[in-house]
Amino acid sequence: MTGELWNRLSAEAALKELHDDVATMLHAADMTGAVSVRVIGSDRLPSFNYRAGVRFPMASLYKLVVMAAFCQAVDDGLIDPAAPVELVPETRVPGPTGLSICLDPVCMSWRDLVRLMMTISDNTAGNAVLCAVGLDRVAHTLRRLGLLQTDIRPYLPATDLHTAEVGRDAENLDPYLLPDPREYDPLLVSSTTTSDLVDLLSFIWEDHAATPSQCSFMRHVLGQQAWGHRFAEVFTYPGVQIAAKTGSLAALSHEAGVISHPDEPPIAVAVLTQSARRERTIPLSNTVVGQIARHCVRSYRQFL
Repeated sequence: MTGELWNRLSAEAALKELHDDVATMLHAADMTGAVSVRVIGSDRLPSFNYRAGVRFPMASLYKLVVMAAFCQAVDDGLIDPAAPVELVPETRVPGPTGLSICLDPVCMSWRDLVRLMMTISDNTAGNAVLCAVGLDRVAHTLRRLGLLQTDIRPYLPATDLHTAEVGRDAENLDPYLLPDPREYDPLLVSSTTTSDLVDLLSFIWEDHAATPSQCSFMRHVLGQQAWGHRFAEVFTYPGVQIAAKTGSLAALSHEAGVISHPDEPPIAVAVLTQSARRERTIPLSNTVVGQIARHCVRSYRQFL
């Protein structure tokens, strides 16, 4: 009993120190943010939460929720995951990857569209899956899982950051400090909290987000993310496995995922950030998101 009490007191002291460390890392990079961490399947260690209830615009992290809603729809017999769907250029939405840059009609299955929207964050694939599932069904999934701090809203075209209203003294302002456009307002766009994201990841890993077969599919797809920055930039040593999804939009740099080590319980991590300066600090913000995740995981692993 004494050992258990010592471990709990040590963990609480470590988490308090971790809270201060995260605040310092964000401040040094001129960023605001929120972080949540949880050891999946363990009640022994408390979760770590830094501003975990503050809503942030989701950017492409909305696709994580859409994937869960899609898998529940498959379970309920509403969607055949292997059914082919044709996407024509006229129905595509802007994006830097995948189907969004294709010129010709493309035909593939629903589950492969889900794979594209998750692994390379294909915006056209994500919009197609969202339309197939429907916003009502997505809202049902959120209620069903108790993710009450998350809202998924329809796709809106990106606002041109450089045409935002800056007032009559615009010529004297730093062009990277323009007022926030609507994409940064969590009341107008899809938004979430790190607490909800860690809950969703835990549900997927514990087979509670859908049937075990569909949760296995989600874990597999999350493990195929193509990007090599943020979490992937810092967890590069042998034996570690990353299954995650990024979210990016100008000043927003997010990632939510699960870090696994051999013979240890997996650790769910969600990091949502917004930089005070846009565009030119993307490499810095990517690095900071990864460093925060690595520091959090290291802090927890000493107690596993």
